[in-house]
This record gives sequence, C-alpha cells and structure tokens, in this order.
Amino acid sequence: MQFGEDVAVLAAISLLTRAYGVVAASTAVPAPARAEILAIYTNAVGSLGLCGGQFDDLRPVPGRSLAATEDVNRRKTGLLFTAAVEAAGLVHEARAEDREALRDFANHVGRAYQILDDLLDVQSSAAALGKDVGKDEGKATVVASLGASRAVGLLDSHLRGAVDASDRMSRRSEGADPLRDFLRHAFGGLPGVTLP
Repeated sequence: MQFGEDVAVLAAISLLTRAYGVVAASTAVPAPARAEILAIYTNAVGSLGLCGGQFDDLRPVPGRSLAATEDVNRRKTGLLFTAAVEAAGLVHEARAEDREALRDFANHVGRAYQILDDLLDVQSSAAALGKDVGKDEGKATVVASLGASRAVGLLDSHLRGAVDASDRMSRRSEGADPLRDFLRHAFGGLPGVTLP
C-alpha cells in the first residue's frame, strides 16, 4: 500500500462523505428523492450494511454457516450494488415493480461478485489480479464452505437470479438489455457460468 492504511481509511471516509454531499446538493433531483437516496446510502454503508458486514467478515464466529457467510456477503457487497440501482430508479422515477426488479438484480450481482472475488483469491495470481491473493485463507467464505466447484454453481445461481430479475423489467423501461450486457461483460466467459 503506497500511502498506508491510515490514509486509506481517511480517503474512504472522505469519499463517502463527498458522495452524500453530491446527492444533497443535486438540484436536478427533487428534494424528497434526494432524502430517500441519502437514507438508502446510509443504510447500505452503516452497521446493518457494509460496516456491519465487514466487521463480521473481519471477526467471524467460529464455525459460521454458509447462510451466515452469504448474509455477510449480502451486507458488505450486495447492499452497495442495491443502493446504486435504487438511487438510479428514484432519479428516473421508475415504476415500483421495476425498482423491485432492479433491487433483486443488484442483490444477486453483488453476491455473485463476492463469490467471484473469493474464487479468484484462491485460483488466481497477484500478477493477474493486480492485488494480493490468498488473503482469505482460513476465513469463512463461500469457497471455504462449499469448495470451488460448488461455489461456481452458487455464483451461476445468483447470475440466473439476476437474469430473471432483469426479465421482470417492464417493456417501458427498456431495462433488460443493458442489464444483460453488464452481466455478460462482468461475468461472461467464466468456467461453469451460463449467461443468455
């Protein structure tokens, strides 16, 4: 790490705070939507979201179940993806059923992303990823619970859930194609993963 962990923590706090400021100051978005977006972001980052999930990841209970590990992944990653699409849905005044489909899509993508990250930690190299690998050794991860092969199956299941959610988007929103393009770009070509 070039500048140290202390500077990284300060940078993260600064960037999160700046994001709240950008939302609050955006005059292009009606005030009620801005307030709802800020509430969504604070819930996604706070003790019930990223911070709580990351804490549980850093200090796991011995023998943590797969369900508990999946919940940690949902909180530390899935809720951030979900917050982003919820904000977009509010800004674009999406219909309630489309916002629900977006939330489901993002939740599945966030959880699939976390499984992929865990797989890469055990199957890739630092040179290929541009970051340290093997950091999850001894941690409660989906890969540690299921093994790599079954973890890929769960990743594929989450991606199928994301595709199903994108299919629920209304024709008016024209939302399914860009969402599927995103999935193909982010996850396409992975062994054991099938995307339409």
